[in-house]
Amino acid sequence: MHRTTIAISLAVGLILAACGGGSSSGSPGGGAGGGIVVRVSFTDFKFAPPTVEAPADKKFTLALTNTGSVEHDFTVDALNLKISVPPNGKVKTQEVGPLKAGTYDLYCAVAGHKELGMIAKLVAK
Repeated sequence: MHRTTIAISLAVGLILAACGGGSSSGSPGGGAGGGIVVRVSFTDFKFAPPTVEAPADKKFTLALTNTGSVEHDFTVDALNLKISVPPNGKVKTQEVGPLKAGTYDLYCAVAGHKELGMIAKLVAK
């Protein structure tokens, strides 16, 4: 290899390392919790994305952001999971899993929010 090629390869490697090697928005990607981050945003009154994809049989980190004007939560009864997220726009993280492959009902358990349509699916595959 030429010195120039080696220098470029090293520079690209350093840039990728400094940036975390990649990003994730709404789907599995790089981060804590086994290296996989699943991002979910809340607004008044819906989840984005409406179908949250997560890895089956692996731990992952949920990164939850509430951009709405009131408190919301991430509730999955089948997993005995309930995470409250205040309306401050900051990211709240929690390690989850491993989950068995399947589809789980996800909703906001704050009074009246589920009835207003704040429901989604969590799909582990």
